[in-house]
Amino acid sequence: MGLYLVPRFVSELGQVQSQVRQAIDAARNWLVGPPLALNSDQVEMVRQRLLSVVGISPTGSGGMVSMAFDAGLLVVEVLAGLVLALVTAFFLIKDGDEIASWAIEHLSDEQREPARRMGRAAWSTLTGYLWGVALLALFNAVLTAIGLAVIGVPLIVALAVIEFFFSWVPIVGALAAGAVAVLVALVTRGLTAGLLVLGLAVLIDQVEGHFFQPVVIGRRVRLHPVVILGVLTAAGLLAGVVGALFAVPVTAVVVAALGALRRWREDPPVAACGDRVAPPAPASP
Repeated sequence: MGLYLVPRFVSELGQVQSQVRQAIDAARNWLVGPPLALNSDQVEMVRQRLLSVVGISPTGSGGMVSMAFDAGLLVVEVLAGLVLALVTAFFLIKDGDEIASWAIEHLSDEQREPARRMGRAAWSTLTGYLWGVALLALFNAVLTAIGLAVIGVPLIVALAVIEFFFSWVPIVGALAAGAVAVLVALVTRGLTAGLLVLGLAVLIDQVEGHFFQPVVIGRRVRLHPVVILGVLTAAGLLAGVVGALFAVPVTAVVVAALGALRRWREDPPVAACGDRVAPPAPASP
């Protein structure tokens, strides 16, 4: 499967960039022309910002060779990240208990039980989140591929892969990938196809918002949508795409760990004699 998808994705990504550029340029020409006749300098500034956001050079320099090189570099980075993630996951599954025991042994006796509870809560939240988002991304990619094939939009593999990876960014990721697909459909198949792809993107967003987020992911990650948007915005401004990718799982893990610590303090464990063991009192200033 990878031997088929990777070459197709590399060859199609440059075409996707070209189609997106054409759609943005067409929108720029429509805005500066009659009847709107907007300020051309301001519209050009917005155009360059949009092209930069989607990773396309505003000047158009480099051509297809540069696009192919960028696509190949992206694929290499993604594959390297996947290999690193798989190796890390293998050792965490294989030696997770030993790693946790080794870390806890370095704590004092009164710190070990809350550390165990915090670790269990954090690990349960992280694994639940990763499984849920992986299922969501796969569902979005498959549904996108089927919908684009039915509508007759080209570059299906590249757009489906973009949908898969963008879906790992909560709320805004699928919308951004859907916007790229709509632009490609407008340029290659016209207004009707663009509207159909827009409807497909809205359908995917509704399924994600009403099923995957509350049912599959929400049971493990108990964060309000406002909190998710807040941490996404802050992390995106501070660390770009990488920050937006890790913002929600890190926040969810921290919240779960702190919640486990709070529950332990409110309901201390029962000692062998039947008396409750009070948590250590906070140090005096």
